[in-house]
Amino acid sequence: MIPEKKIISKKNGTSVNQFNLGVDTTQSNRIDKSKNELDETLENRISNSIPKEAQITNIKLEAANIALYTKNPRFALTELTLHLSAMSKSIKKRFIIRTDPSIRLAEDETRNVISKILPKQVTISVIFCDEATGEVILESNKPEEIRPKFS
Repeated sequence: MIPEKKIISKKNGTSVNQFNLGVDTTQSNRIDKSKNELDETLENRISNSIPKEAQITNIKLEAANIALYTKNPRFALTELTLHLSAMSKSIKKRFIIRTDPSIRLAEDETRNVISKILPKQVTISVIFCDEATGEVILESNKPEEIRPKFS
């Protein structure tokens, strides 16, 4: 049984039941502060070790992944992977490279471009654009016919 603690709000005099799990708020605040300091240290270490040509605009820590937002995806997908592979092993996290939202096409424009570059024999039934990650997911009748074109 978890002990209950009744707290009376000083503002309006109402009582609220709260669970007392043996962790005081100052200890919880210290844990949050040290976690934020670790996150900042990790972000600084990553940003200092990545070449400036990668044009990294944002670093987000997402559980077991680290998302890097770039304005230069060609560099990020070629040369940056060499820098990240060694770092990934040392910090035990996986890197995800995403385009910066400022350089992404609008959703309607993305759909038009995809329709134009696909071979005529490929029929797309669904195009899903994920704003959060910048990914585009296609549902196709012949996915084996879709080949990436790099210009």
